[in-house]
Amino acid sequence: MLISNLRWVFISTFLATLTMAAGTSTQPASAPTSQPEVRTLIIQSSPVPDPPLKYRLLPQATDMQAGNAAELYLMAFHFQVAGEKFNQRFADDKDLSDQIDEWLEKPMSAEDRATAQKLIDGFSQVLHFAHLAARKEKCVFDPEFLAGQNSLVFCFLRLAKVICLQAHLQIQLGDYEKAATSLQTAYMIVRHLTDNQSFVPALVGLNIARYVNNQTEYWIVTPKSPNLYWALSIFPHPFYDFGKMADRELEATYKLLPFLKPSESTKMTSNQLDELVSTCLIGRLLAEKKMLPVGSDEPDGPLSRAKKNALREKWIIEARLDLPEFGIPKSEIEKMSDLQACGILSSKTFETTWQKHIASASLPYSEIGKIQNHLLDNSNIGRNRDLQAFWSDSVVASLNYKSRFTLGEQRFAVLRSLELLRASRSASTGSMPVMLDGDEILPVPIDPITGARMQYKLEGSTAVLIPGGERVIWKIDLKSNHQK
Repeated sequence: MLISNLRWVFISTFLATLTMAAGTSTQPASAPTSQPEVRTLIIQSSPVPDPPLKYRLLPQATDMQAGNAAELYLMAFHFQVAGEKFNQRFADDKDLSDQIDEWLEKPMSAEDRATAQKLIDGFSQVLHFAHLAARKEKCVFDPEFLAGQNSLVFCFLRLAKVICLQAHLQIQLGDYEKAATSLQTAYMIVRHLTDNQSFVPALVGLNIARYVNNQTEYWIVTPKSPNLYWALSIFPHPFYDFGKMADRELEATYKLLPFLKPSESTKMTSNQLDELVSTCLIGRLLAEKKMLPVGSDEPDGPLSRAKKNALREKWIIEARLDLPEFGIPKSEIEKMSDLQACGILSSKTFETTWQKHIASASLPYSEIGKIQNHLLDNSNIGRNRDLQAFWSDSVVASLNYKSRFTLGEQRFAVLRSLELLRASRSASTGSMPVMLDGDEILPVPIDPITGARMQYKLEGSTAVLIPGGERVIWKIDLKSNHQK
């Protein structure tokens, strides 16, 4: 659920930023883009190393230590680099983040490598703290602290970019042991932000995973690179536990808006009602205009005091009319104060839509879009349309998050499939297997979208991998090691 004015606005704008950065469609899960992206890769065959886990993408259990990684991450973000904090370095150099993105897209020239290495060396202490943090067993931020520290999420993103740049250089130079260590740190940042966290840090982690996965792909396409099939196979499944995220989001919701908790619903204060009214008005604006217009708080604006007061009075009147629909006797409703009636109605509508959310979250990917559309069409249970629509829109949004995390799981399956193709080619007589299903060398990855084994078809000498959802088509040209 979207749990305060600040949190609502932040999630909405941040999701828009992630969508543009990742090139992800905002359509429901059942409506993939009409023209899927086509990715063309040239990869060389590569046998599974001996031992199979010579290179790991997550730290071993013996490397993990007790403690809270959050403290070390904060130390990294506040460490002084040449007289300024890590995050300030990016704030002062507006082009630095874009420059790193450009370096990460392709092999670097000798001049660019020298420049990038100098940058990495300057962040050596920051990277040291990140290395230590990534080997802590847990990462716990207080929800109230996290909600008020929006810049913190961008610190994580910038830190991950620097680590990915370090891995990129190490891969290009053929130093795979160090590259694996760097990728371990980056993937553990993703784990810390997505495992047992609420939606905001989890969405940050999902976006960071895109950068880290791109470097794993760069490893795979680099000639003579070791095979990472088993390193990818031992990733936790699911890597993104949406059920845990939903639980943490509910905890954060109750902590920031305690009157939504059934046991606290009669204790709504006047200020809390004002906050909920403002949040719903902001949600309506964002749904219609995708951004808050300038002058929203002015006397004639959509967030003016008059508009808020009018909605507040409307809710107070309609609360008593809607509560009987939740089985509350009219005799009890008559004894309630206005704030008590609004608090109980808010709690009941939240509970109803949250239960829908929990039930829907367990559905397969193909059904999510249908449920989203159903919720949008049937959001008005009682007379209080604004409140009902607000919570229903929140559930629709969280289901959209679930579809994104499922696509994130699929990316791991694609990477494993690439490594399976590399291992299969090297272990066969030199001709590609017609179907992955017929390959008995290694277990075939499961596509989390379809629930079936990943498959490909042949177009000449090219393997065409089409994962479920058809958002990306992978055309893979396999070259044996003796080919140049």
